[in-house]
Amino acid sequence: MPRDAEADTVAEYIRHVLRLKGNVARFGQTLTWTSRSVNRRVDITITARGGKTIIRADEHLGTLAGGLYGGLVGGLSTGGLATGIAIGIGAFHSGTAALGIALAFVTASYGLARTIFTTSAESRERELKRLVGRIAEQFGG
Repeated sequence: MPRDAEADTVAEYIRHVLRLKGNVARFGQTLTWTSRSVNRRVDITITARGGKTIIRADEHLGTLAGGLYGGLVGGLSTGGLATGIAIGIGAFHSGTAALGIALAFVTASYGLARTIFTTSAESRERELKRLVGRIAEQFGG
């Protein structure tokens, strides 16, 4: 567990690595760093218990998921429905073609959002794992 003098150093180190502003709280043998920025919600907890130091990093990905799925699926699907109807009815004179084109847009936009979300979530997980490892190395966790 970092001493009081080291607690500020830990907090600054976390801010530097994550490039996020955060708040530090200390309660007993637990030091908590929390960021509630618009884009990321991250909690890092360092607890001394039974002669061991436990370092835990959590990130809430609801904002990322909501932005990607809402923005991409909602936006592209709406555009895809309009395009599907215009092309299907206008060019092919077919409601079935219109539905097929619209469904292709919805499916593609969902796939794109899922791919971006998965890639971003995995990248953030690796970043937090590296950070926890560095904190453990530097501060004896």
